[in-house]
Amino acid sequence: MKTVEIAQLDSLLGKEYKATFRSNKVIYYDNPRETVIDKDSYIQLDNKFMLELHNGLLKYRRQTDKLSSDKLNDVIEAYQQYHNNHHLDENKIVFMEEDDIEKLNNKTTKF
Repeated sequence: MKTVEIAQLDSLLGKEYKATFRSNKVIYYDNPRETVIDKDSYIQLDNKFMLELHNGLLKYRRQTDKLSSDKLNDVIEAYQQYHNNHHLDENKIVFMEEDDIEKLNNKTTKF
């Protein structure tokens, strides 16, 4: 089974203190100005989300834009370094199969 690994992105707005955590990588929305984010944000490096790669996965993308190549490469490098040099708690590693993803994204599903 093929998987895709994703990282959680969140806005720094109102949570600026999170920029000081070594487990977070800050991404500034300017210089160059980004289209995928509209405010300074951060990636949580201490989580690992693995999704089963399937054709329906693309329908859950909010947009097709991505970070500028320098920032994207910087984020990927920081993510990989963090994972290589730090232990991730088991509860911070999430794997979701296609059925789980569909259920989570089905607005009629009651949890």
